[in-house]
Amino acid sequence: MKDIFLTDGSVVSVCDMPGQKILVNGRERRFDYDKTFGPLWLRKDGTERKCQNPGKAVWQAFENWQKEIQQ
Repeated sequence: MKDIFLTDGSVVSVCDMPGQKILVNGRERRFDYDKTFGPLWLRKDGTERKCQNPGKAVWQAFENWQKEIQQ
């Protein structure tokens, strides 16, 4: 996670890789990725999904994506 320090002393934290997408069974799954905390699963409109524990197929696709970015 990267911190941005503003002149008034505020700190804003942003994820390492925003706006990521993977394809799972023909459906696009969106997420923001942080190297420390992992994925934050998002809805189509970019807001957080209520359920942050998707099914096995989504996690498998995410693991494949993660292997690709580490190379």
